[in-house]
Amino acid sequence: MKKLLFLFFTVIALSSCVKYKTADLVVHNARIYTVNQEFEVAQAMAIKDGKIIAIGKEHEIMNKFRAEEIFDAETLPIYPGFMDAHCHFMGSGLNSLAVDLSKVTTLPEMTSALQNHKNSHPTSRWIVGYGWNENNWNFPLDSVFRVLNQQFEDNPVMLWRVDGHSLLVNYLAQIKAGYSFLEQTNGLIPEEDITLFTRAVQYTENQKKNGLRYAQENFLSKGVTTVTDAGLTPEELELMKKMFASGTLSININAMLFFSESASRHLPFSDSNKLTANTFKVMLDGSVGSQTACFTTPYLGTNSYGKLLMTRDSLHRICELAYEQGAQLAVHTIGDSAVKVALEVMGKVLKGTNGLGWRIEHAQTVSAEQLALFRKFAIIPSVQPTHLYDDQNMAEQRLPLSVLHNSYRLRSLLEQNQSLALGTDFPVASASPIHTFYHSVYRANKPWVLQKENLTREEALRGITFWVALANKSYERNGSLEVGKQADFVLLNRDIMKIPKEEIIETEVLRTYISGGLEYSKLN
Repeated sequence: MKKLLFLFFTVIALSSCVKYKTADLVVHNARIYTVNQEFEVAQAMAIKDGKIIAIGKEHEIMNKFRAEEIFDAETLPIYPGFMDAHCHFMGSGLNSLAVDLSKVTTLPEMTSALQNHKNSHPTSRWIVGYGWNENNWNFPLDSVFRVLNQQFEDNPVMLWRVDGHSLLVNYLAQIKAGYSFLEQTNGLIPEEDITLFTRAVQYTENQKKNGLRYAQENFLSKGVTTVTDAGLTPEELELMKKMFASGTLSININAMLFFSESASRHLPFSDSNKLTANTFKVMLDGSVGSQTACFTTPYLGTNSYGKLLMTRDSLHRICELAYEQGAQLAVHTIGDSAVKVALEVMGKVLKGTNGLGWRIEHAQTVSAEQLALFRKFAIIPSVQPTHLYDDQNMAEQRLPLSVLHNSYRLRSLLEQNQSLALGTDFPVASASPIHTFYHSVYRANKPWVLQKENLTREEALRGITFWVALANKSYERNGSLEVGKQADFVLLNRDIMKIPKEEIIETEVLRTYISGGLEYSKLN
């Protein structure tokens, strides 16, 4: 009896000596895809001051930590916060002030949508729309121009094509933009003149703030914790700085500034790891839908090869300035001719492998000869897999088979530098990284689509997390769930690594955390 009492009091004494570590949040009973180098799966993690301080097995974390908040994930899957390598964050927010024309198929539908928008926004001078696609219409392009001038003659009208590379405008919009319309017969504005109209619209600061709030809510609901906004002005960057300082924005933003002398004075910038800007964005060609992407082979049924939006010499001067400044450079290229020019000019300045992290945005059509240049000069391909799904029928109508066979590559680009940054290009395509994930692994079943270019599920997950962090040069603080990194993570209702492919698209985001703070929840 004395021995039993002695053992009892010994156990009590020892247990009272156990010192638990404190955390702000402990997440447990989960399947946590760390996306570290070994692609390990954990069960629990502890978070303090916005960072992961421990991650591992359930009993290891629960026996070591006590926290103000303990979240039971009920065996649901957790992933690093999704990262979008290429989107138009601010632009998508401003679309909340515009009229959606993506479902329009008839001219009466177009007219009705514009009139309803005008009636519901009586104080708005401009009528702005987005998402139109003439391939879905049963009416000619010039009939829209007539309607815009006859029924909306008192309002300047600016309508974005779905790809963001063409505008439809009326006469009044051309006057407001200072655009000569002597030769204008259909209201279609070419790529190089678009900025005249975007400047003329003149959104107020409050409108832009509301747009950014709207965009943040939308992306957080998709499980996105980091976005790369692929094209901003210095003024828009300054507005973002204000909103981060006031606590209005919480999502991580990697900002690319359209190249200009003014932009060069704003880079580099980093503020508390939430907002970073050290990239110049350059537009070298347009899009296939607008037939402005530049190819080495003409578009079907035409003598048009598309066009470059700047000369080799102009691009070379920008490359030299970015190199001297130690900045990243992101060049928009769709057609193989544009890709060729970009790689050759960038390579001439880079000279060899480097750590600058220069990027080709889209890299939609790449010849076998061009692939090696990505590796030679350590140039990052940034692609959007959902475009193949959206473009497949249109691309067949525009491009010869020889071009299609070199288009929408994934694996062959991945193999050059062993990483591939994946994005959405929203609002051009779906904002959901889950759609990006799906269309990376299960691609369109067309005879010309090379299925050997598909990614595995593990590669696709890396492509919307860690490989984006590599491209953003933020891999030391996010992109994977590891000790010392920001606690950016997302909880889904299904495990996209295991469920049948038919269920992936229907997967829902339940919670989104940034730096350990709950930013979005679908749960009660």
